[in-house]
Amino acid sequence: MGMLFLFGASVQYNDPDPIQLALIYVATAVQSLVASRRALPWWLPAGTGVIAILWALVIAFRVEASVLQQMFGEFGMASLEIEEAREALGLVIIGAWMGVLSRSGRWRYGRALQAVGETSYQHHVRPE
Repeated sequence: MGMLFLFGASVQYNDPDPIQLALIYVATAVQSLVASRRALPWWLPAGTGVIAILWALVIAFRVEASVLQQMFGEFGMASLEIEEAREALGLVIIGAWMGVLSRSGRWRYGRALQAVGETSYQHHVRPE
């Protein structure tokens, strides 16, 4: 998923607002790649996901329902409205994936803390 989001960031160069979208795609990619190696604090992807979903909602309220049907008719920039609908969909995908990472990170991070706690607890308990 990290590589997919890096690709998503790379295709933002011709977008009307390339920097903002590229940044959230890169943030998602970095978090995905880090999460594949070690546990992230759950709040990091949760925060990114909330930002992405709220941003998608702001865009979605500007897009007419008929545009959603034309969104995948062609892959060039047919109109600003179609581009915004695609941006909203990308942000929803980011939000959903960040939800998965947050849930996974919460579980993995909690287990890591639990393991550390159990280890330190075992050192402080005297055997009977």
